[in-house]
Amino acid sequence: MSADNPIEAVAASRIDRPTIVVATHNDHKVPEMISALQLPDRDFVSLKDLQIYEEAVESGTDFSANAWIKAGFAFARTKLTCIADDSGIEVDALGGAPGVFSARYAGEDATDEENVAKLLSALQGVPDERRKARFVCDIAMINQDGSQFAAHGSCEGRIAHSPKGTGGFGYDPVFIPDEPHDGRTMAELSADEKNSISHRGRALAELRRKIVSHPGRFEEGPSGECNTALGQQADNPPQGKTLLAVFDFDGTLLDGASPVRLVRSLMARGIMPFSTGLKVARWAMRYKMRLPVRQEEVRGYVFNSLSALSADEVHDLMVELYRSELKPLLKEEGLATIEAVRNEGKRIALVSASFRPIINEIARDLQTDFFVCTEMEIKNGFYTGNVANKPPEGIQKLLQLREKADELYGEGNWILDKAYGDHFSDLHILSASINPFAVDPDGRLKALANRLDWHVLDWQ
Repeated sequence: MSADNPIEAVAASRIDRPTIVVATHNDHKVPEMISALQLPDRDFVSLKDLQIYEEAVESGTDFSANAWIKAGFAFARTKLTCIADDSGIEVDALGGAPGVFSARYAGEDATDEENVAKLLSALQGVPDERRKARFVCDIAMINQDGSQFAAHGSCEGRIAHSPKGTGGFGYDPVFIPDEPHDGRTMAELSADEKNSISHRGRALAELRRKIVSHPGRFEEGPSGECNTALGQQADNPPQGKTLLAVFDFDGTLLDGASPVRLVRSLMARGIMPFSTGLKVARWAMRYKMRLPVRQEEVRGYVFNSLSALSADEVHDLMVELYRSELKPLLKEEGLATIEAVRNEGKRIALVSASFRPIINEIARDLQTDFFVCTEMEIKNGFYTGNVANKPPEGIQKLLQLREKADELYGEGNWILDKAYGDHFSDLHILSASINPFAVDPDGRLKALANRLDWHVLDWQ
């Protein structure tokens, strides 16, 4: 492996032995993956092996989100097949805590003993029947061709009143698994016993089943080379795979932000008070300056103002807004790109945190294959002001895109070939694509795109 550019050295060697990157700096994870996945004709390396010492920012609210963040982080830097996992313990009596904070429950640099002590303290006086808990592991896999897999494993049990056993690590000394039904903690089980029931072992077994049942993702071309070259467009995808191109809406295809235009329309109609409009104007200024913003803030302003209108009236208002104000703001370069990508035979997906009536209209006009958007809750013919799903923002864009694509094309049967976004919050979906495009990007996204050699487009 070249010390000058270890990633290029690994990519060059994949002709004989394709490489899988385990998105970790933990020396124990790679042997574990090798043992569990049983792919003797593949080489496994860690981020440390590739001299990538940065850490992904695990900002997800659940294990699945963090696994995808880490997999996308590794894929963005290597364009090789990447596997990442995130795991921890959930305790019902604590509302699912420690959850994603399991490793740092007692603080950023907490030891296993300190985390266990805090957990036992939090459960002091809680009877056995209310100490139900589980270990959870989620795994994300992004293949070199851009196709994606997810796997999940869990181990049910309860929390003991005091630590027992010297084996294992983390919360093992206070976790009593439901199997093998003899009251021993995970730290009292043999290695073979633990591996047969562990959350990570079950998740890895599920991932192996998916890999083996979809061997096409590792197929090699006639010359023995992998189908997708490092960082190259997947023009010749494995047989049967669907190529996907994903476009963000606000700021990417649209020259502006649809929530701001909606607010202006509501103010002009006397539906939204002027004072609320000023708050949105301040939000819009931050958005225009590419500063961090919370889109849920605008959603709250909008739907509080719309509470007196029926869902049908709101639908008609948003459709009219799109036709009269938003459609003329669609970027010509974006429309031309969608047409060109469609002519390449790729499926088109639209991902936006904007509202269904608006996104439904543009999806119909652009003839996209599917879309993901914010779904607002409706009861008795009126919007409640609550969201019916998690708004597709940040990592949720990738998670919801993957869920919808799996539903339409089958898990592992589609490839995220191209992704277009304008804001740093689009980095997850951009990172998971073979060909990421930063469109009129904000400062943070532009800096990242330049560092990772992503395409930067000027559509303004």
